[in-house]
Amino acid sequence: MLRREKKGFTLIELLVVIAIIAILAAILFPVFSRAREQARKAACLSHSRQIGLALMMYVQDWDETYPWGVPSCGAPSGTVGFATDTPMGKLHPYIKNANVWNCPSEAIANRIPNLLRFGNLAGWCCWPWRFPGEFAGLYISIGYNDHLLRNQDCAWSPDRPPRKMSQVVAPAETVAFSDSYFFSNCCGARIIFPNAMWSEWFRDPQHRSVSKHTRHSGGNNLIFADGHAKWMQWDAVASQCGRLMDPLKQWKHTWFDRWGTEHWP
Repeated sequence: MLRREKKGFTLIELLVVIAIIAILAAILFPVFSRAREQARKAACLSHSRQIGLALMMYVQDWDETYPWGVPSCGAPSGTVGFATDTPMGKLHPYIKNANVWNCPSEAIANRIPNLLRFGNLAGWCCWPWRFPGEFAGLYISIGYNDHLLRNQDCAWSPDRPPRKMSQVVAPAETVAFSDSYFFSNCCGARIIFPNAMWSEWFRDPQHRSVSKHTRHSGGNNLIFADGHAKWMQWDAVASQCGRLMDPLKQWKHTWFDRWGTEHWP
């Protein structure tokens, strides 16, 4: 009686199959990563459009006056703050979802150097909030333009009244909110580096590529003074930062280079 010989895979065949799987994985994983980021980008842009609509409703209800901020008033010892002291809190009755201010693509690594530097996650980067309740413990990662939505610095400043819509030269070209690692986007610098910490990082040779600090595929989401929102590539923001941030359109030539240095004409 003849014995039937059992057949199996040879070592070479197994190695070939493993190599093919590895090649396919190397090709597909970056594609999946980009697809996930596109989904996060779309979610953030959807939130941005909600913020833009809320901004327009607020302006209509407040005699065409933009919201303003007094964030330093609600921060005892610089640790926590009242969201109602910020433009974000002032728009909350129109949105009723505090999570729209937390971008899904924000790098959690931003908070680690803050922990090391301050001993807690507060400090000047990402304040957690305590009022209203929906903001409790939330780290806001969408910043406002304090040249449009003015910061009153705890006391009403007669020389810095809140902006009126009629004062804004080009609302469709003036940033109101944007991707930022702080609740104020600081004249555009934090739009360009929304997933980085402080400026010392930008001088480090390991952190000189600005595009890797963007939130969404080499760019960021911006919300404008007329309520519309869109994605812009980082170098487009950097090259015309002064014009985008200035509601009076007097800083036409202010821009930022790839190391975060601000340049004036």
